[in-house]
Amino acid sequence: MHANDIAFGIEIETHMPGNDATPIGGYHNGLPVAWLPAGWTAERDSSIRTPAGRKPCEFVSPVLRGHEGLRTVETAVDAIRDRGARVNESCGLHITISWNGDAAALARLISLIANHEKAIYASTGTRRRERNQWAKQIKTYGTKEAAKTRCERDRYHLLNLT
Repeated sequence: MHANDIAFGIEIETHMPGNDATPIGGYHNGLPVAWLPAGWTAERDSSIRTPAGRKPCEFVSPVLRGHEGLRTVETAVDAIRDRGARVNESCGLHITISWNGDAAALARLISLIANHEKAIYASTGTRRRERNQWAKQIKTYGTKEAAKTRCERDRYHLLNLT
């Protein structure tokens, strides 16, 4: 599979200044954001806790592809930061990736994530994500088959296969 053939989307949970005029739609009903690349929306997410004077906002990308998609994410993240968005311990990042691989490739992916999940959690700068119910570990299930079964049944894992 070539990188430019992989479609993906990203959701960035933040909190914005309370006086920011960006229109924020309902949960899974985002509104277009004029100051972001085409197709990006802003929506509410009740899991985001905000400090006084701030409002929750999840930025959702359109379907992106390959290197050009990564450049679009960089542009969007810079604009979101420049607009005053910040994150705290209640904010998360979700990446959805298209999957065109076979069963053997999926088994390799599960092994890859399981073997590197400590590093992925560590990249957040806290052990909090490693211990919560929203991004559960998969290595604890022991085998690729057990992990696949559990991840297909429950989307709240570091690797969501639902």
